[in-house]
Amino acid sequence: MADDEAQPLQLRLTHEDYTKYCIYSPESSSSSQSGSSSSSSSSPSKCGLPSYDAIVRAFETTFPDFSLKSNIVEYHDGDGYVELQSGSEQMQIFYAHIEQNRSTAPRRGKVVLKSRRLAPEFLRKDAICVDAIVDAAVCLQEKLGKVLSMRLKVDCHSVLIITKPQDPTIVPLTRKVALWFLNNHSSDIYVNNQLRNNAEFDYSHLVSSNETRHAKDRLHFWTPEWVTSNYKSISLIVTMGGDGTVLFAAGLFQRSVPPVVSFHLGSLGFLTNFQFDEYPEALEQILSGPGKYTTFRQRLCCTLYRACRRNSSDDDTMPSKSLKCKRGEIRRATENGCSTCEQPPTGKPNFEAQVMNEIVLDRGASAGLLMLELYTDELHLTTIQADGLVIATATGSTAYSLSAGGSLVHPEKSAILITPVCAHTLTCRPMILPSRTRLRVCVSSNSRVPAWVSFDGRDRMELQKTDSVIITASRYPLLQIAHDDKRDDWFRSLVSNLSWNQRSQQKALI
Repeated sequence: MADDEAQPLQLRLTHEDYTKYCIYSPESSSSSQSGSSSSSSSSPSKCGLPSYDAIVRAFETTFPDFSLKSNIVEYHDGDGYVELQSGSEQMQIFYAHIEQNRSTAPRRGKVVLKSRRLAPEFLRKDAICVDAIVDAAVCLQEKLGKVLSMRLKVDCHSVLIITKPQDPTIVPLTRKVALWFLNNHSSDIYVNNQLRNNAEFDYSHLVSSNETRHAKDRLHFWTPEWVTSNYKSISLIVTMGGDGTVLFAAGLFQRSVPPVVSFHLGSLGFLTNFQFDEYPEALEQILSGPGKYTTFRQRLCCTLYRACRRNSSDDDTMPSKSLKCKRGEIRRATENGCSTCEQPPTGKPNFEAQVMNEIVLDRGASAGLLMLELYTDELHLTTIQADGLVIATATGSTAYSLSAGGSLVHPEKSAILITPVCAHTLTCRPMILPSRTRLRVCVSSNSRVPAWVSFDGRDRMELQKTDSVIITASRYPLLQIAHDDKRDDWFRSLVSNLSWNQRSQQKALI
């Protein structure tokens, strides 16, 4: 065991996206620590293993801009990164991790470490002065603007092509794009599994032709189950169709989404920035050019909870949630709601989905009005009696929400749109809330009809009384590659698809 501990240890250090390796040897560490008694006392070390101070010195020596005042050090424990702390108990856990690695892979004595920048000081306080609030808000807004104006460079290893395999006019075009990738790029290509035996796609001729390089090794077929299991390995999504194809592509990825480039082959084109004839030049610029601007499209995380109900066979002493409340007990936002409706859901969710356009609650085939309780951050906002309710993203502002009277919102605006559908009162108007708002919609126990819910037009299901849906901003947005200048894409689509503000010019006064 002593021989193993005396072996040099390789440190893999990462700081600000730069990675370097350095060798830690006990001899060099002991000589450097002998002149500093305070260091050895503040960060206990184990024979042959680096102390906390030794690791910090390694970062400071390797990366001149590293500072412990603005960064912390983390190590990878096999499952994820854990903060490395100087306390003896925390260091013993760190040493145990190293010993475990040595026992399983003795020839690979490597420790993976990285730095993480600390949040600014003002973000770690609960109360600050007026000037600090203003400066912080301006600073964050400027940084966000800079990030959104950066170009995206795609390091492409695998491409997912999403089309309509049942559309005979699109299948030959799918084959054309797959051939372009095979002949002009080294990435792996994945097409829909329904094209494997499609005569128009002609997979057997593709893999046997001498014109395509290693087509059999590089051309693969995907299924939704395969995408769910391998979403991290996909570098780029290419969609060929309309807006529905883009929404379908986003729905396949319920976690992080690769960048999306969309070619217009559908009816409308709010989400399809490129014409199909542009694909050779567009793909070449994306894969080998200086990078492309992107549009940041926020998604919503929608979580459905079923209410706990008591069956008739259950014991009367078992606790259950009441299914009746008096309408007079529903208070406005300045007061508490009724005890039945204001209870937040508990337990595991029944369903979860990331949506890019909207979540819709409607009355289905019932003729009566739907009654919904709306909460914002667990504050009872109002009771809505309507045919339905649309909760949309800025991207979805040009879809169902617009038809129901909602406003047009730029897709890069982080917001949640609440649009009632045929509300019973004229004063129930659409609202735009900040994306940090946590919404909860509950089917009122006084509702005469059940509700139906759908997520981007899919996964439609029935909601009973006191069932609820919680809507928050998703941690997994979608980055869509813009055409040239992303400022033009959205405004141009309004004019081309909606004829926005188009009219004959008024004649001048004579």
